[in-house]
Amino acid sequence: FNSQADVGIYTIALKLAALCTLFLFAANTILGPKISELYYEKKTERLAKIVQDTAKYTLLLSTPFFVIILIFPDFLLSLFGTEFNNKLAAETLIILSAGQMINVFFGAVIYILDMTGKQITSRNILIFTAIINIVLNWHLIPIYGIKGAAIATAISIFCWTVLGAIAVKK
Repeated sequence: FNSQADVGIYTIALKLAALCTLFLFAANTILGPKISELYYEKKTERLAKIVQDTAKYTLLLSTPFFVIILIFPDFLLSLFGTEFNNKLAAETLIILSAGQMINVFFGAVIYILDMTGKQITSRNILIFTAIINIVLNWHLIPIYGIKGAAIATAISIFCWTVLGAIAVKK
């Protein structure tokens, strides 16, 4: 829908926003096998405690990255060149970062589903939210450009994490 320059800006903003999830992905790598082990040993209280503690720590560790992005989006984008330093790019970065922080806030919900034999539920949630993402992108990009793509992504992340949290709770 947009120019190569916009796609380049969006790509950089997406990669910078991913810094917010750095600790979440690291924790999930370690947490995944532990979730499976505790679930199949029927140690659900211990499992819940580990998942909650991990979510708290990843949120605490990720928050400084988010705050830095909120305070210095222009500076961070300018590290990649002057063409990345504009208001639209900064807004896109902030929206994408907020979406990633939603992911961090809810924690490893998709991992929990995958590691507890609920991978079909996980797959269905991800397919559903991918469809939401495509539909939102289709409608928002022509109106708002890369900012619309960022909004679509943030909404999709919110949907998958909320639906994942509901499935985990059940």
